[in-house]
Amino acid sequence: MAQSTPAIQPTVYFRLIALWAVCEAFAGGLLHAFKVPFTGMLINSLSVICIVLIAKHHRAPLAILKATIIVAVFKMMLSPHSPPTAYIALFFQGLLGQLLFSTGRIWLLSCILLATLTLVESAVQRILVLVIVYGNAFWQAVDVFITRLTGDTTVDSYSFQIAGAYVLIHAITGIFVGSYAFHLANSMHRRFADLKTFLLDKQVITEEFIAPRKKKKKRWLLMVIWGMIAFMFVQSVVQPEQALLPSMNVLKIILRAALIILSWYLFISPWVKRRMQQVLNAQKARLAQPVALVQSMIPEMKQLFVHSWKVSAGYGGLKRVRLFMQILLVNLLYE
Repeated sequence: MAQSTPAIQPTVYFRLIALWAVCEAFAGGLLHAFKVPFTGMLINSLSVICIVLIAKHHRAPLAILKATIIVAVFKMMLSPHSPPTAYIALFFQGLLGQLLFSTGRIWLLSCILLATLTLVESAVQRILVLVIVYGNAFWQAVDVFITRLTGDTTVDSYSFQIAGAYVLIHAITGIFVGSYAFHLANSMHRRFADLKTFLLDKQVITEEFIAPRKKKKKRWLLMVIWGMIAFMFVQSVVQPEQALLPSMNVLKIILRAALIILSWYLFISPWVKRRMQQVLNAQKARLAQPVALVQSMIPEMKQLFVHSWKVSAGYGGLKRVRLFMQILLVNLLYE
């Protein structure tokens, strides 16, 4: 007799919240440990899928908003050095998801809008950081630098085109991620017969030690920019007649960046984080029972995340990502 599809677990809502918390607090380190490219984009995509699945399997009022608050509490607990901008992105995802799925229906357009706007917000946030830190002088410097390198004077703004292409890539990726999340949420139950072979024995998923990595803040882009500016500054001093940029312009960019970065880390960021921690600690006390329940599930979700990635090792690229998601979700949604 064929095995019937098991019922969805009653705790699936909290298991999805635990998975979302793992994505926010641990997934970056886990994926970096496995040398997975485009980690930031993949983590954002996983968060979108968690929101869509919460909307699919738990249609209580404000379920997504409640889940967002719980995830933010765990982000504060498990990843205390996360900058305030990370919480802005998290609450943007949650509030947008709550708004789009407030009717309790999972529409393809809503999934695409959620994924696209989430990824675009992430891209725009990074660009805004560069604008605030380096100012217009930096973008003008980029245009002058590329123009002198290429000798092409027909393009008015290279920097604008680069920024536009960066946002466009995120928008296109969001369309595919939203469509995938929609079909995944609606097909998991129907495809259980094909996926049940991926159900993992609870005894198999044992505690696996992953060497803790010192969390490297994602400053590689800023370091590249700093290196370019430093090079142009030194060159403008050593070879002023062949300088790509006048030394005074480079000095202004460096001084502005140093002043803003130091102001952020010494004054603004600590003040914002203290206020945010006060709010989240109050929410933690108010949601003590669900927070405790999710906390008990986080080790299992972390192990399941790692084990699912290892089981999918026979494939590469997008095929591996799809198989990883299927293994992860079939074990999360069903016993």
